[in-house]
Amino acid sequence: MTTLPTMTPARALELKAEAAALAVHERIKHTAALARVAQHAGFPSWQRLVYCAGGREALDAEKRANPSEAQLEHARRHLERLERFGPGRAGA
Repeated sequence: MTTLPTMTPARALELKAEAAALAVHERIKHTAALARVAQHAGFPSWQRLVYCAGGREALDAEKRANPSEAQLEHARRHLERLERFGPGRAGA
């Protein structure tokens, strides 16, 4: 049985961002970029990497605990729309 590297939720999210950039740079599908990044990190698949990082729930919890600047900006814009238009049009 092969021993897989250790993986934290924070590192998995960093790798996910790297995969997104790779997908844009090389004009490949995001899923292909995720697979490539996972294999480069020593995992047979992206799914196995996520599993070793604690699962999807652990990644979601890490995102909520440490939001990226892009997520914070999205939340700020959403709040501005809520204040301007009310809850009925905030998602538009």
